[in-house]
Amino acid sequence: MPWTLTCGDLFDRDSTPSVQATGSELLAGLMGLWKLHLREGLQEDGQRTLCCFDLRWGVPPRSADVDDYLPHHAAGAPKLRRWLLSGDAESLLSALASAHLRLLERGGPTVADRILEVAAHAEDRAALDTGLKLLA
Repeated sequence: MPWTLTCGDLFDRDSTPSVQATGSELLAGLMGLWKLHLREGLQEDGQRTLCCFDLRWGVPPRSADVDDYLPHHAAGAPKLRRWLLSGDAESLLSALASAHLRLLERGGPTVADRILEVAAHAEDRAALDTGLKLLA
């Protein structure tokens, strides 16, 4: 299924979002979404940068993002960012994207928040991986 990953500028909300990546495998798009959000959309202290990322696919169009205003973002996202930058990034991104895809397939509006809640409560990567597997 074709997808497009864009970056919006929170400083200039009237600007057209720029395309960051395109592809055909939704799992790869979700990996890119989490990677960009954690590396470029989030500062070390967990504060949002001026970049927001959005993944769109399908007809009618569907969308996924990792909103900074989700209840568990402040506690979960900084942990994910640290783990991403200090370990096996591909393994982490794959686990996040797989959980996100399973939750999207089941439906519901708070997919990313459920992932961030697991991250907020995880003591380490092993606990995160276990929690993500239990989401589906």
